[in-house]
Amino acid sequence: MTLAAKRALAFGTWKSPINAESLAASAISISDVVVDISNGWIYRVENRPSETPARGVVVRVRPTGLTGTFESRELNPPPFNARTGVHEYGGAPLAVHGGIVVFSDYRTRRLWLVRDSEGQKTVPTPVPITPDDSTLRYADLHISPIYPHDHLLCVREAHSKEDDHAEPRNSIVRVAIPPAGAEMNWKCDVEEVVAGADFYSDPKYSPDGKTICYLSWNHPNMPWTGTLLHLRDVSGASTTIAGSLRSPAAPFTGGESIAQPSFSEDGTLYYTTDREGFWALQKWSNVKGEPVLKQSVAGEFAEPAWVFGRSNRAHLSHDLLLTSYTVRATSRLALVHVPSGTIIDLPSASAYTSIGSLRAVPIANLPAHTYAAVATAGCGSMRTSMVLFLVEVVGEPETADDVKLTVQIIKETSSQALGLDYISEPLGIEFETRVDRKAHAIFYSPKNAEFSGLPEEKPPCVVNVHGGPTAHYSPTFDLQTQFWTTRGWAVCQLNYGGSTGYGREYVSRLDTKWGVTDVEDAIAAVKYMAESGLVDSKRICIQGGSAGGFTVLLAMALPLPYIPFNEPVFAAGTSMYGVADLKHLAKFTHKFEARYLDGLIGGTISEVPELYTERSPITYAANVRRPLLILQGSVDKIVPPEQSELIVKAVRDNGSGVRVDYVLYEGEGHGFREANNIADAVKRRLNFYSNVVGIKLESAE
Repeated sequence: MTLAAKRALAFGTWKSPINAESLAASAISISDVVVDISNGWIYRVENRPSETPARGVVVRVRPTGLTGTFESRELNPPPFNARTGVHEYGGAPLAVHGGIVVFSDYRTRRLWLVRDSEGQKTVPTPVPITPDDSTLRYADLHISPIYPHDHLLCVREAHSKEDDHAEPRNSIVRVAIPPAGAEMNWKCDVEEVVAGADFYSDPKYSPDGKTICYLSWNHPNMPWTGTLLHLRDVSGASTTIAGSLRSPAAPFTGGESIAQPSFSEDGTLYYTTDREGFWALQKWSNVKGEPVLKQSVAGEFAEPAWVFGRSNRAHLSHDLLLTSYTVRATSRLALVHVPSGTIIDLPSASAYTSIGSLRAVPIANLPAHTYAAVATAGCGSMRTSMVLFLVEVVGEPETADDVKLTVQIIKETSSQALGLDYISEPLGIEFETRVDRKAHAIFYSPKNAEFSGLPEEKPPCVVNVHGGPTAHYSPTFDLQTQFWTTRGWAVCQLNYGGSTGYGREYVSRLDTKWGVTDVEDAIAAVKYMAESGLVDSKRICIQGGSAGGFTVLLAMALPLPYIPFNEPVFAAGTSMYGVADLKHLAKFTHKFEARYLDGLIGGTISEVPELYTERSPITYAANVRRPLLILQGSVDKIVPPEQSELIVKAVRDNGSGVRVDYVLYEGEGHGFREANNIADAVKRRLNFYSNVVGIKLESAE
């Protein structure tokens, strides 16, 4: 059988099997995974943009052992939306134990209870267990492990009823759970347990219910720059056992980030610390913290806590941990034998480049020495899915030969079928940005089973700039990336200095240098790709959301006085809910990021007002001479619409006549969730870029 010859056609004009509508409709994501340790049932929150309105759906699956089959049911009917607005970014809106399911509803802001048991023909109607008060938000829920499981711990964020701009008050609270049969006449009972710090996360009980662990931090820290780990007995006495905070006087140096505390089945407390430059595994010995591994690993065993509920390890037993860690923005799955301090990479999982939400799953009928864990996992050729890892361990494991790993797929998050001959695989690239300094990106070449480019032609390119800015791209399949590559565009996902996944030194490159390092690295990436013959240097567009939009706006305003590069680099740019005015952002953004800029810029507005002006894209609006597309949500509390409106007006008034398109999506916040808006935003960018760089499409999409 011979393969059909590909048709040579100009890059950017290829017919793609992916259209914007199917991309948006199939874009289900899994934001949270939890396990009922009493029975091994697995619960996930599915974010479905195709529903009207888009919402988070709680789905329960019941593993049946080694057969790879799963029984599922949905627990929160419309209009319930399993999502929380604490820190605006939310996370961890769900807790389960002993058939008790509690979720946060984004619409009402209340916690709701559902009892889930075997044999139920219909799902019980959810009942509220917190007061009817939309100024109170709840997240990071953990139900008491002690029968009758009559309460939970969580983080509460209390907003002012009178002043929308007042900082909310954060605390850890105890929420009573009604006994079975008493739900209808239940009087909500919420008690504050811990307060006084600016922020809290990870309130968790030890297995015997006698001890609570939790994290706290204060302004100007972020959870990845400095946190404190506390232990508290049920009598109320708290002890700080690990971590340190950055000082308000020096918000860009020092600090120790403790992340992801969790108890093993024998009550040992595990956590990660970045004291040595990477988030490393530690355990608490009742006197001090001790490294879990006998030899340090240059990898990240945790992630920045933009949302609640991150989990990069599963306690399989008191001796065994299944963990994911990140090296150069790529996840690895490994087994840790705690008594020996040995870590064993599992090569049979090497195809998975992004692994998260790891939780142990107690399945009763597994063979001896076989353990189960659930996770979200994705690779270069497959969208992130929910999977079950079955781990068979021989004796005291020393090498990968002592571990057998089986993977069962529970839920695929995309219904869009795409053949391998259409899928562009990720290529990690490294390039010089300054003398003795390199940065990273992930490159995707154009690929289509039916087409190839014209001889001597180089493809156009879209450079993606991630938000955060403390975040990173992983080399994992993304249908939006393939939307471009199947049309004949190259895609570059930029992990500029300041990105996570490369260690604390790389993250610290953005300390006091936001708007400098990221822009320099974007320019350097373009230079590298052009000189390597990967792309057409005249047809490169740049796009990013939130902090990525900030970088886009500065990159479109070259030359900048502090970057020695005088000519425009990008043919066009799109800022999605991007930052235009740093002073405005510092005054009006939400509490979680209210002091984030202290470290990124180098002080407060009152301390370094000149830097806030110098780094703001609005300052250089007169320099913009290439077409600009601005996309914004109307109810964004993180980067308010005023930011986009300011830059649109300033560029339109600069006298150059440059094209500036502005779209405001009604009802959308920080990131687009409705399928029709996701599709519209993708189509607008494609048509916009194609028009700017001279690509003639058969018809506008």
